[in-house]
Amino acid sequence: MNSLRRMYRVGLGVYQDYNQAVYWYRLSAKAGEVYGLENLGNLYETGLGVERNLQQAIDLYRKAARLGNYNAKQDFRRLGINPE
Repeated sequence: MNSLRRMYRVGLGVYQDYNQAVYWYRLSAKAGEVYGLENLGNLYETGLGVERNLQQAIDLYRKAARLGNYNAKQDFRRLGINPE
């Protein structure tokens, strides 16, 4: 699932399709997969494939950070929020 969602996000071997990327990231996030949580948060932060929603992005980053995802912690810092 990780490869498929990334393929749609960047257009690797398939047409770039943010809606499909969101679909696959949501599935993995729902399963509690940390990279799915963090990357879905990134899509919400940027508004790619979904309506931009910074609070939703922060909530997803928080869940991923609590599960030990380093990138989510970096996302917090980039936004000026302490991840702890």
